Amino acid sequence: MPWGGAFGTTGPDPGYALKLVHRRRPAPSPGERPHDVDAALAAVASARASRFGRAPTHEDVDVALVLLAYDTTDLPSDLVEAIRRDRGRWLANIAHDPVGILALVAAVPVPILESKPGALRAQMATGRRLINR
Repeated sequence: MPWGGAFGTTGPDPGYALKLVHRRRPAPSPGERPHDVDAALAAVASARASRFGRAPTHEDVDVALVLLAYDTTDLPSDLVEAIRRDRGRWLANIAHDPVGILALVAAVPVPILESKPGALRAQMATGRRLINR
């Protein structure tokens, strides 16, 4: 099985990430389509899980929700609004765009991807963007 490069490093059972996302399904912002939101969140959650060599968990979905500002608890409103504006461009048709999915995941630095949701919130509470897009 090829791996690395454009193939990424798939962890076990990435499809389970979609099931976890569906349980937490956030409301899309105006102009966002639910299947694009699901695909983006599942991709980030799966990428995080693969860093640890395991299947996705609720914590992986929590990280994706915070990074993409669907879970806005303790985040400054100006940062949330900026991410929401950019998210429209990031997620447009991403469910049908494997290159777009790869670009989104690649825009999350590995140390950020490996962080706990609380640590991400603390960094983002200062107004810091954690996705390099």
